Amino acid sequence: MQLDRTRITIRERTTFELFDLALRVVRSFAGPLFRWVLVGVLPFALLNHWVLAGNPFIYEPEQLGATYTWWLLCLVVLEMPLATAPATLYLGQVLFHQTPTRSRIFGDLARSLPQLLVLQGWPLAGLLFCFWIDEASITGMYVVLAMVPFCFFRFGFRPYMNEIILLERNPLSTSNATRISTPRRSKALHSWSQGELFERFLASLLFGSGLALQLCAVAWGAKSWLTGNAELSPNVFAILLQASLWAVVGFFAVVRFLCYLDLRIRREGWEVDLRMRAEAARLSKELI
Repeated sequence: MQLDRTRITIRERTTFELFDLALRVVRSFAGPLFRWVLVGVLPFALLNHWVLAGNPFIYEPEQLGATYTWWLLCLVVLEMPLATAPATLYLGQVLFHQTPTRSRIFGDLARSLPQLLVLQGWPLAGLLFCFWIDEASITGMYVVLAMVPFCFFRFGFRPYMNEIILLERNPLSTSNATRISTPRRSKALHSWSQGELFERFLASLLFGSGLALQLCAVAWGAKSWLTGNAELSPNVFAILLQASLWAVVGFFAVVRFLCYLDLRIRREGWEVDLRMRAEAARLSKELI
């Protein structure tokens, strides 16, 4: 990363400043960002529909609202790291004045995919396996309850594992003393900022929940106004809910990326480094 060639100012920011900056980034790169979010999200949206729609216990119309929402939410939470990987790679290139290309992004994604699956994909694989062996999803319920502490730890205290895997590309394990592995890098980056990380996790959780509810309400209102019918069929409900959840996930992929940069700015002294470079350049001009 070239710190003097960025599209955003390198400085420390508060949580609300990062939310505001995320809105500006989304506005500036809306088209390409939407496409890369869609590339990552669409396969998982189709997977969710296939898994849940084929399960009569979940897709039963009279209990579709609560049961379907619960299981879809569980799947989306576990799919977020994998689904947002293309958008993260795009942001990592475009915000540092690089030229993102499809071949480069897909190449970086292919090289990072083994680590993503090993470190980020196994909870999703476990839940899908439970759906496969237990059609009534009772086993899956116990698995989800067991994963709640894991999810709080991962998203509350180790939220930037995706960015470390995709952008820093350290080895999964190494015996070389001069290189650092991905787990060790994650521990080093996150260890001394856990209070702030958890605060941002709670802020994102509250804001994201409210945003998802608002998007669902807007989508339902638009459908009611256009069709003159406020009732939702199971298929329409599933489509609107998935679209709302994935829209929130796409926005928070940007928020998470900016929070990752902010943490590195604080931990690694990027702002101080740039100020020293600027001062050195000023002094060199005065000497000339």
